[in-house]
Amino acid sequence: MGVFGGFVYGGGAGGDVYGPDIDIVSAEMISADMVRVTVEAAVVVDDAYNEPTNYTVTPAGGGTLNVRQVLPVNTKITTEIILVIDRAIKGQTYTVSVSSNVRGTQGQTVEGSAEFVSRRTKIETLLRGMPAHYDTMPGSNIRSVLTAIGLSDDLIGGSLDAPVPE
Repeated sequence: MGVFGGFVYGGGAGGDVYGPDIDIVSAEMISADMVRVTVEAAVVVDDAYNEPTNYTVTPAGGGTLNVRQVLPVNTKITTEIILVIDRAIKGQTYTVSVSSNVRGTQGQTVEGSAEFVSRRTKIETLLRGMPAHYDTMPGSNIRSVLTAIGLSDDLIGGSLDAPVPE
């Protein structure tokens, strides 16, 4: 058992954890190479949280999609995990799951999985319009701003029915 930022985490006597497991609420495409995973209760942002091998993205037909990076967050706890993945195939269904190494604020493990369907998003349309010399890799300042704008537009009901150019 350990203490991180005033929160108890890790196994207790005999490897027990504290409180009920944390369920994965949803997973959604942010762009063809980024997925947002939402969990029902806060998880601790530590080495396990930031380790890409603690996350699995599986296509419906089998195999795995490589998780290249977990985007860093500027907080000690969070309910959202943003994964940078190999480019997903449009229209393919994927399942994301989280390793029991990722823990809640009281040592709970994350369990379950969530499905999402890969789709092209407005963020990709915005990225295609950027000059080639701009840094548009996940985690860059430009990408972060475009992602925030695109997600906010989706949240307020932007024109999701309008076709997104390929």
